[in-house]
Order: sequence, then structure tokens, then C-alpha cells
Amino acid sequence: MGVASIEDYENNRIKKHEFTLPKKELDRTKLTNVQSANVGPTFLTFRENQDAIKERIAAIVAATQPYGDVTCDDGVRHVVWKVSVEDSAWFVEQFAGISSLYIADGHHRAAAAFNVGKMRREAAQAAGTFTGEEPFNFFMTLLYPADNLLILDYNRVIKSLNDLSPEAFLEALGDNFTVTQLEEGQSSKVPQRHSYSLFLGGKWYRMVVKEDKVDQSTPVTRLDSSIITEFVLKAILNIQDIKNDPRIDFVGGIRGHAELERRCQVDCVAAIAMFPCPIQELLEVADAGLIMPPKSTWFEPKPRSGFVVRLFD
Repeated sequence: MGVASIEDYENNRIKKHEFTLPKKELDRTKLTNVQSANVGPTFLTFRENQDAIKERIAAIVAATQPYGDVTCDDGVRHVVWKVSVEDSAWFVEQFAGISSLYIADGHHRAAAAFNVGKMRREAAQAAGTFTGEEPFNFFMTLLYPADNLLILDYNRVIKSLNDLSPEAFLEALGDNFTVTQLEEGQSSKVPQRHSYSLFLGGKWYRMVVKEDKVDQSTPVTRLDSSIITEFVLKAILNIQDIKNDPRIDFVGGIRGHAELERRCQVDCVAAIAMFPCPIQELLEVADAGLIMPPKSTWFEPKPRSGFVVRLFD
């Protein structure tokens, strides 16, 4: 854990892969300003200097006792070690040599911290008191090496087949996918990117996109989530706005495929299980200055807000 600079955020050295919602960003900005604090960290990742940083962390963990150790109601254990001044200086030096950080989770927290910092910076500049070292110039972050991140699948459940019968839906899928029914007892786990598992009519199917159908022109168009959106949700089911259309819902991979089957017994007619988005694909999207499609990544475990709080004053 540490702090990142709002200047690096402003100059895109801290790269984003999601849009923020204006109302949510405004609410977070007001909350951060009134509390004058970061109550939850922005979750960042990096891919340079990973080995050296991981080795130093391991050495600190092996040599010192935890500063805090809490297991929350969700069963996730959070352990914090406090580093020495010398270790802290070493980490600062290592991160100074990293060209870019990437927001894994917490786009609204980062935007709110930047908004508050910019507002207070302008006020301090107008008053002639600005130094650049004020706490509002920085925001609390949690940094993980990219190869340490666990990204789970983010699956789709569908409440309507757009008046198609299950047979007609399977036939329509054949335009862009090779679809085969899984044998009884065969795992529904998705084996690789560009393949999917479909639960329909109480049966599991494997869907593999035909390679000549994949648009390879950008890091976004070749994402599994983009392929499903374009070839299934939009083209077949006429779901054009996946964030707001009530006919679709999303289930984090932490819930497992049993939850997809349960939803199809309760309020849905089909489910599509995804392959987890590789971290490299997310970084490529951010490097290209593009935006990930909605509901593409699910990070576990999520940092618990309020476990560490950083006050501005």
C-alpha cells in the first residue's frame, strides 16, 4: 500500500480501462472532499520490476510480524506489514523506474481523489500557498504485480431468447460459433479464450468462435466479452445496451457454474460462461487508450474499504 500522484493520473501514467459514471463520480468526489480522506484504496497493478519487488516483499514478510491481521465476514483474510523507512525508500526507487501503473479496480475512487486534489490545488494556488507536497496531491493505492492478480470469469445470464425457440437460438449461433453438446459428466469449465460454455434447456454446450469471424483490428474487438456482445447479445437477442437492458444479468465467477444453473431454474432461460480475461489483454486495452466492455473482469479478493484509511489533514 502507498500513495500515487494525481499528476500521474492526470498525465495518464496511471492508465484506465473503464469509463466512470458521472453521478457515481460526483457522489464519490463529494464524499472524499467532506471526509477529507481516502477510505478505500485504488487497486493498481504494474508489470515492470515485478520480480525484485516481490522478492523484497517476501523478505519483509518472512522477517517481521504483521502490523494488522483481520479475517472479514466474507472469509477473506487481510494481513498488513509495516515496512521500515529504508524499505520504503527502496520501493519508491523501484516504482520511479516503472513507466505506467494500471487501474485494476477503483476507477471511481481514483477519479474522485483526482477531482478533490485538483479542486484543492487550484484553491491553494489562488491563495499562493501551494507547494505540491500537500496530502491532497496524492491518493491511497494498493499495488499488486500483474502476475499476482487473479481475474475470474464474469458470466452472462439471459432472461429472454428474443422469441426464438432453443433450437432456433442454437441454429443462429452456428453462423459464428461451432456448438457441440457436452457429454454427461463432462466439465462445463471453459478451457481457453475464444471458447464459451452455454447452459440451455438443462444441458451444457461448448461454443467456440470461428477464428475467421474474430475482428483482430484492436485489443477490444478480439476480447471474449466483445465477441459475445456482438455475435450473440446484439445480433441474435437484440440486446444493444448490456449495462441497462433488463433481459441480461451478470454473475461473478466466484459463484461458480452451479449459480448459472440455478438462475436458469429461477428467472433465466440461458447462461453463457466465459473464460477469465487474461491480465495481458486488459493491459493492452489500457495501453491503446481504449475502454474495456462492461462486465469483462472480476477481481478476487477485493480490498476491503475502511481497513486502512488515509486522512488528508
